[in-house]
Amino acid sequence: MALLRGAVADAERMGLERAVITGRHNLGFALGRLGAIEEGLAVESEAVTAAMKGDWRSIEGVSRAYLAWLLRSAGELERAEEEARRAVALLEAAKPFQVVARATWAEVMLARGRPSEALAEAREAMALLASLGKVEEGEELARLVYARALEAIGDHSAARAAIADARDHLLATAARIDDLRRRDGFLQNVSENAQTLELAREWLGAAAILPAFAGDGRPPA
Repeated sequence: MALLRGAVADAERMGLERAVITGRHNLGFALGRLGAIEEGLAVESEAVTAAMKGDWRSIEGVSRAYLAWLLRSAGELERAEEEARRAVALLEAAKPFQVVARATWAEVMLARGRPSEALAEAREAMALLASLGKVEEGEELARLVYARALEAIGDHSAARAAIADARDHLLATAARIDDLRRRDGFLQNVSENAQTLELAREWLGAAAILPAFAGDGRPPA
């Protein structure tokens, strides 16, 4: 966190406007991850406003996706839905970033009790993942929310297949992290990753984690 704050401060001193906005939108999201939702909302809102002034649609779109996530975490679901919709529209030409925007929108729809709409957005995110192969962010969230949306509409067998797939992709990614502390942090401290493993245990049984772990043979705690 100190590194992010320092990077934003350095960019401000050097007048690097895009770097300032990028740093702020990453800082806002990181604050939310650590539970500082109110501060995260304030910082992310600043990033959105600055991106709008600079007419940087892709940065604005990702910032609005992060803002939607923060608003959902704060329980402000109507505003979260509005920001998620705007994020998807802004990122229409930036397909890799649409994954996190649509997955966030789907998560908001689940929170609002609208599982069919959530599933439609989650399917769009999964289709983008399939076409792109790999994205910078949003993959784990997309896979998790897809499984949750399937469960929410009552398609239990498909939901279990989806959570098994999400678990396998997650653990394969974790296995490529050599440092065990960083690996554990990736699995346990990133909310969607921890939720994926928890749902896999709940729906498939605790032992289902072990065969899928492709790392050093030590399952996640």
